[in-house]
Amino acid sequence: LTWAWSLIMVGYAWIGDDIRRRDLVVIKMLLFLQSASLVVLYPYLSLHMVELGLSMEQVTYINLLLAMVEVITPILTGLVADKIGNFRLALSLLTGLNGLSALVLSGLRSPSATQYISIRLLLEVTRSSSVNLCEGAVALTLRERGGDYGLQRVWATIAAILGGPLAGFILDLDYSEREGSKFFIVFLAFFCLRMISAALIFKLDLKFKKKSTEVLKYLSDLLSDEKVVFFLLTFGFLGIVWGLLETYFFFFLDDLGISKMNMGFSLAIGTLAGIPLTIFSGPLLAKCGQNLIVLSTLLIYAIRLYGYSISTNIKHILLFELLKPLGNPLSMVTAIHFIRSHADYHNMASLEGLFGSIYFGVGKGCGVFLGGILTGYFGYRMAFQIMSAVCMVFASFFYCFIFKKSKESKISNA
Repeated sequence: LTWAWSLIMVGYAWIGDDIRRRDLVVIKMLLFLQSASLVVLYPYLSLHMVELGLSMEQVTYINLLLAMVEVITPILTGLVADKIGNFRLALSLLTGLNGLSALVLSGLRSPSATQYISIRLLLEVTRSSSVNLCEGAVALTLRERGGDYGLQRVWATIAAILGGPLAGFILDLDYSEREGSKFFIVFLAFFCLRMISAALIFKLDLKFKKKSTEVLKYLSDLLSDEKVVFFLLTFGFLGIVWGLLETYFFFFLDDLGISKMNMGFSLAIGTLAGIPLTIFSGPLLAKCGQNLIVLSTLLIYAIRLYGYSISTNIKHILLFELLKPLGNPLSMVTAIHFIRSHADYHNMASLEGLFGSIYFGVGKGCGVFLGGILTGYFGYRMAFQIMSAVCMVFASFFYCFIFKKSKESKISNA
């Protein structure tokens, strides 16, 4: 057991050194606030749409439209950020506007689909822009000052653990004697968290980020890199699976009669299980490599989707939620590590924008569209089983044509 104790002590010292770094405190706080704001509101937005009187068909089409907007917004945001250099002011304004737009959305009462879309578009554009710029600022700061992204990301994980169940508990309270939507309180919480983030952003030091004079040329250079193109295509598919689950998983839980509190608890369980993985994501990626991580993610998605399809109560759901950290959370960490290692100061925001466009835009949009068709024709359970099979097929293709060849190439080069 000596080696295990030594490993624990080394890890403890490594984590302790990071916590004591004052130059990274703002990064930790921003990731905490951003994660908390997103987890208290976004998992429940589709349910809020249904409460407003929008049909499931309208919900599907609105989510698809929003995903299409997500294709354009991150790319433009990244290009503009690289163009202006120090984008701290722009990030703060977008974050504040994002909070205000949520407050406006919370005031809608029985709106038409057009009225809802007009406000929701403002919420999504400002959310997408601010989140992508924030992630870009984090990546740039860590590259400039040094630091492990996984250790910073732990604070976002802690926020998700606390925020998910709290939001679910609030939504489960009895609001029969109160006028207005029961979702107002989570919109208000989102607004407050975004306002605090907007103020805190002014503590960021991005003076080292110089203006890029040829952003379109740098974007073209990125797209001509085979590794970057392969990275984008792979994460596009992962975005499809994530988009389907993100949109329809809570509808499935609601169909099972699971309470909002337990929905939030399911978020917390999956996030809590991911803390060790997040902490050691850097060493894990260095040891295993990106291809093995992606292959594992595909297989875990297949297991989770099939598991959900045969679940009948919250205990079964929570069991498969323990595998959640090996899905979207690990994908995000893998993507950030790739971006940090394949981009420089002059084009990092652009690559961050490309990734956001493909993963959150194209990928999620296809997931929403495909999920709407599958759940409409076959129901939630069969839709999850079909996507589970698709993940297995893609994993097999990835293993035969990408992972195996990459491993053979490394052996031959050695």
